[in-house]
Amino acid sequence: MFGRPSFKIVIKNLLKCVILIFFVLFLVILLSGRSVSNTIREPARNTPDPEVPHVIGEPGDRYIKALASDSLGNIYAIGIYYKTARNSDIFLLKYNTAGKLESAKTLGGDYPDVPIGITIDKNKNIYLTGITYSPALGSSAIFILKMSPAGKIIFQKTFGTPRECDEPGGIALDSSGNIYIGGETFIPGREEETLLIKCTGEGKFLFAKKWGNLKKDYAYNIKCDKKDNLYLTGATCEYGGSGDILLMKYNTSGKLLFARSWARQEYEEGFSIDFDGRDNIYVSGMGYRGICLLKFDPAGNLLFDKFWGKNNLYAKGNGIAVDPKGNIYIGGEFGRDKNTSSLVCLKFDPSGKLIYDKAWKTIPEKLSFAKAALFLRGKIFLGGGARSLRGKWSAVNGTAEDGSNTVRKPAFANKDFRLTESPLNFKIGELPPPKRGNIDYLLLELKD
Repeated sequence: MFGRPSFKIVIKNLLKCVILIFFVLFLVILLSGRSVSNTIREPARNTPDPEVPHVIGEPGDRYIKALASDSLGNIYAIGIYYKTARNSDIFLLKYNTAGKLESAKTLGGDYPDVPIGITIDKNKNIYLTGITYSPALGSSAIFILKMSPAGKIIFQKTFGTPRECDEPGGIALDSSGNIYIGGETFIPGREEETLLIKCTGEGKFLFAKKWGNLKKDYAYNIKCDKKDNLYLTGATCEYGGSGDILLMKYNTSGKLLFARSWARQEYEEGFSIDFDGRDNIYVSGMGYRGICLLKFDPAGNLLFDKFWGKNNLYAKGNGIAVDPKGNIYIGGEFGRDKNTSSLVCLKFDPSGKLIYDKAWKTIPEKLSFAKAALFLRGKIFLGGGARSLRGKWSAVNGTAEDGSNTVRKPAFANKDFRLTESPLNFKIGELPPPKRGNIDYLLLELKD
């Protein structure tokens, strides 16, 4: 016969059971945490990234991200407004030719919505794109929205792929009124590929193309020239490192005409595109501690490259605009870091010679930055944000030097890509007044 187990043995066995239970619970929690998140990705896609807010998710923050104008010279601005720490809406501003704010609306749904680009057609209809969360796809998706000149929504929809993330970098129209979106697509945990989408002016999907080799290839902006050539800029990591500036040219049928990459040092990214009267292409961006300016001819030959900076400080060239004389303006940010920067404006002549560099510093000195540039009516307009709307200009006295002149021709297949269309239910509201101490939207006019 067996005797009763001792008290110590009983306690020992109980402890083993408790440990086993905790271990099983730990495994359950660990495995469940590997499921795909049902929240939209932050605006940040890579580091560094032109879309990273300076104060991520601070309720009340709002700033301009893109500018456009109509045939009458009215200015439209699209921006992001943080309702809560983890939720954002889009705001749309309209200024008349006298600089008076005519309307300030919000657009959004139940999920975080991130504005990216805006363009206006010859009939003054407004086209917006950005990132939203699609419940039907279970991931972030690209939204396209068209509004009448009176501000009524004509159509709204999303494009995406199930369990993948699709994000736009900008929006453009050709002379026939077709819509183009440049951006990126990726599966969480894998690298990005560039994405080009074409729709009719009524929102009917026509095609999507992707390009890359799953080595971080993405587009931050798209623009259409007067001959209906489409240009995308962003970055590629095809040649190693953290990234090189990428420039791609497509025709309206989605055929890739060329791809170019430009490298200088540690990493480079292209953020904005504009053209001169001869269809030369200008790209602004950033490199390690400086602002990049590249000029290409329509065949993709590099005409010059410039790199601007001072004292190895943080700098980004977010927006670019070229005037009718071929002078180049870049709006961005410059300072110790992105949280203490000041808005900066650079002007170059058509040959790439620096004419001036100046910073707009708030009073008292706080954060300010430009995300977009627009040349209109003989003036340069810069859109962004600041913690104070009182400020003054001062010279920076930085240095613009020649770049590396290192241009490569990445050659990867341009592939067809299937997208799923889903409904969108944005609602229009009124933009609330600013909160004291928060980042507020800023539109500066420079009389050159």
